[in-house]
Amino acid sequence: MPFTYVLWVYLFKDTPWIYFVTLTFAVFVLLKNLLAPNKKLRTLIWVVQTLFILICSVIIFIFNATQLPYLYPVIINLSIALSFMYTLYKPPYMIETFMRLRKESLTQDEVSYAKRLTIIWFIFSIFNACVSLWTLSISMNFWMLYNGLIAYILMGVLLLSGFAYPYIKKKYD
Repeated sequence: MPFTYVLWVYLFKDTPWIYFVTLTFAVFVLLKNLLAPNKKLRTLIWVVQTLFILICSVIIFIFNATQLPYLYPVIINLSIALSFMYTLYKPPYMIETFMRLRKESLTQDEVSYAKRLTIIWFIFSIFNACVSLWTLSISMNFWMLYNGLIAYILMGVLLLSGFAYPYIKKKYD
């Protein structure tokens, strides 16, 4: 989810344009998934993720359209979690796929690491979706702070940790 989404929601929260903003971001995510330039990344998992986003958006829109803009981060996080979970049951693991973009052949240790990291990202995505949903019950300002800043900092820390861990482990082994 692009971090600017929260800014757009804030700017248009009291106008009918908020639905257009949400629809625009959803269309961008769907197009990104369906038109991924790398064939290794454009797999069935992206189709599953896209369908999940569409189904959730339609259901929320039908039952409570006013909540859709605020539930968008939850939907995106759950769709990401679904993607990671799917690859745990039907390898190659999500992280393994990304690793193979840089290095064609991986050792068994690297594949095991990719599996563990995929599980961590799955758990993080579920956690992030839950916290994002919980922030709605606190305040709009806290929702914006979490979804526009804190969630991205946490993702960045997790991403950098995932890159750094193998190098740190190798150095101290």
